[in-house]
Amino acid sequence: MEQTELESFDKLLPLQCYCRVPTSTSPQMAIQVSIFDCGGIAITVFVSHKVVDATTTSTFIKSWAAFTRGTDGEIPNPEMLDAGSWLFPPLDPIPRNYIYPIERLWFDEGWCATRRFVFVDHAISSLKIKVKSKRLEHPCQAAALVAFLWKHATLASRAACGQSKPSVLSQSVNFRPRMKPRLPNHAIGNLHGIAVSTYNSAERDIDLRQLAYLAREAINVFIDQISLLQIGDTFKFQTDQFNLAADIVSRDDVEIFEFVSWLNTGDGSEFDFGWGPQTWSCVGVSRVSVQLI
Repeated sequence: MEQTELESFDKLLPLQCYCRVPTSTSPQMAIQVSIFDCGGIAITVFVSHKVVDATTTSTFIKSWAAFTRGTDGEIPNPEMLDAGSWLFPPLDPIPRNYIYPIERLWFDEGWCATRRFVFVDHAISSLKIKVKSKRLEHPCQAAALVAFLWKHATLASRAACGQSKPSVLSQSVNFRPRMKPRLPNHAIGNLHGIAVSTYNSAERDIDLRQLAYLAREAINVFIDQISLLQIGDTFKFQTDQFNLAADIVSRDDVEIFEFVSWLNTGDGSEFDFGWGPQTWSCVGVSRVSVQLI
C-alpha cells in the first residue's frame, strides 16, 4: 500500500471515524465488505469506542471469523462478557470536566497527516538491542518501537517549531491481563487506561535508551495503580485517570504524543474468514491529528 493510497481508505469505511456523534442516534457497530476487481476483499468493522476497545473488537472479529470458517467460535465463560460493568458502574451523567480532555485529545480538529511505516523483523531486533540498558535489560518489541517513534516525533516537532519543548508520551494500556485474577479478552468495554511519561531535555541527541526506559516505567507505575481496582476503589481509579488526561491537555508548553499498540490483538491466522490469512490490517485514517500506522 503506497502512502498516496492511504486517503482512499475512506471509501472502505461504512461511517466517518474519529468524530463526535450523538449517542442516541449513532450505531454501536457497522460493517462494510468491499470486493475488488482483482478478487481481493476488504472487511471494515466500525465500532463505537463508547462501548468497546481494540481488545473487545479483536475478540469479536476472531469469533466471527471462526464461525465463518466452520470452526468453533464460541467464547469460554460467556458470563464474563459484562465483567467490565462490575468494575466500572456507569457514571451518569459524566462530569463535563471529564469529557473535555477526551474530546481535546481525540477530536481537536486541525492539520492532520497519516503515514504508514513497515518495520521488518531484523530492524525491530536491532532496535531492541539499541534500547537495552541496565535499567531495562529485556526491552520488549513495543518499548523499542515506542522509543524510536517518540524520539523521531520529538525531533520532527523541534525542527517544525524551532524550539525544544518537553514531550509527553501517553500510552494506552489494557489492564485485563494485569488484573488478579485476570479478566478475559472478551470482557466488553473500554478496559484500558493511560500511562504517562515526560521527557524534558534540550540535548540535541535524544537518548533512545532513556525513552524506552521511561515508556516501560510508566506502564509499571500504571500496573501498580491497578491495585485500586483490586480493593474495589474503582471511582478513585477512574477520577485519577480523567484528572491525568485533563492535566495533559491543559498544558500548552509541551508536545503530546499518544501511542496505542495492537501487537497482542491477534495474528493473521485468527482473522481468517475462510479465504486465507489476512494480508494486513490497520485502523481508520484520522482527520484530527498526525497518525502513524
